[in-house]
Amino acid sequence: MNQNHNRKATVAIQSLLRPELTQVCANKDYEEFADTLDKIESLFKTLDLETEIIKIISEENAHLNIKELSRLSQQTITAFKTEALRSLLGNLSFRVFSTQIACSDLLAKFCGALSIEGIKGVSKSVLERNSKMLKSESLILLHQHITGLVCDSKGASDCGLACAIEIKDQFVDSTCIEANVHYPVDWLLLKDLCSTLLFATALIRKKKVLCRMPQEPESFHSNLNQLCIKMTNTRRKKNAKKTRKGIFRELKKFTRVVAAHASRHSKKLEGSWEGTDWSVAQKDLVRNRIKHMLGLLDSIVYQANERIIGERLIASKDKVLSIYDLELEVLVRGKAGKEVEYGNKFFLSESVHGYVFDFNLIKGNLDDRDLLKESLQKMEEGKLPQASSICADRGFNGGTATEVLKRHKMKDNTCPRSVEVLQEKLKDKGFTSQQKRRASTEARIAILKNKFNLGALRSKGFINRQQSCSYAVLTHNLWKLAKILQGQEKELQVA
Repeated sequence: MNQNHNRKATVAIQSLLRPELTQVCANKDYEEFADTLDKIESLFKTLDLETEIIKIISEENAHLNIKELSRLSQQTITAFKTEALRSLLGNLSFRVFSTQIACSDLLAKFCGALSIEGIKGVSKSVLERNSKMLKSESLILLHQHITGLVCDSKGASDCGLACAIEIKDQFVDSTCIEANVHYPVDWLLLKDLCSTLLFATALIRKKKVLCRMPQEPESFHSNLNQLCIKMTNTRRKKNAKKTRKGIFRELKKFTRVVAAHASRHSKKLEGSWEGTDWSVAQKDLVRNRIKHMLGLLDSIVYQANERIIGERLIASKDKVLSIYDLELEVLVRGKAGKEVEYGNKFFLSESVHGYVFDFNLIKGNLDDRDLLKESLQKMEEGKLPQASSICADRGFNGGTATEVLKRHKMKDNTCPRSVEVLQEKLKDKGFTSQQKRRASTEARIAILKNKFNLGALRSKGFINRQQSCSYAVLTHNLWKLAKILQGQEKELQVA
């Protein structure tokens, strides 16, 4: 127990000897980007993020000795930096990001891949493992640690900020983090399922694990494409509905045949995989992929049959929107041009400076007022400073939100739902100025979606999307603090 207690003092992180960076001349954008990375790297030290990461790793891995803990801590700190940089560059694919690190000594230096011997290549597999080392809960703890420091005058001064981040006024909003999937057409789900099963079957057959098939998987793919083309071409033709039903029945039979072939090959692989060059993990990966698709077969066929043959509606909570991501929600938010969105709801709370105080990616379509209530409770539990006013759109007005704001003695500057009440509140200059500032919160969401790529997340599964959102917000806040530091330096130069 004493050894665990004193680990903070014994875990040592040794830095590498690094050569000077390549001199880049007459490129203002490069100079600004390099300065931003330099500021973010200095914030790692002044915010004491490395110590916080070591503390999290020590609590999660109390069974490790000091040597193992030191190695894991170093890997986790490097993983956090590389994933933060990937978010800053727009959430690149691991393959592209790996190439960019190898091509740039600036990026390699930030990631800890630059040494006196040159740039040590970071493979896409290592980057993928790095992205999962810190869970969303740990990232939230790091976010709360940073927020607690920059909102305190002493902590802000230690970080080099001229003044603490103002928490007096908070601006909240919600949006949808859309999933990177095609439009959920019912019969296309059958096409996706057949394609996945055929690709898995082809992989097994390449390893000479064979079962009888009337034709190779490539020929099945051709037949599948022909059925899909027929289904697409029935639009705006005579007897289109009847024709579509007939083609769908063919597609159902075809899907059952493909599923039967895939199931037989999966069983044959279980008994014959030792004769292949696959490892146990590779064998299990292919078999689990087939098992997952076969488990979805009945529900997808039923859903498509109800919609196309029976012409009956299915409740949103019972729909399968993508066979590759089962944790998506149907969000009917009534936005212009997007009546219906597919993904997960995202809550955001920011300061007047644009620093994100709180965020939350949730399952389901919770009311905005409940999200605000949860946010205030979470900030209170995290012992963060309390705001004096909350500004939001009319979705956050009324109900439990009003009661919670009164209990916390916060000014309610949410936009009223009633036109008469709104006209009365517009006479208040404080309310009108905050509602004008609230437009910038929409821009903050756009920055997170466009610059930090939350608008097109590659992550599959709710846990992975939650983790990507946490990294995006953390990186955004570090980037925002770096911009504030750069602004202070320019003011000093002008002075």
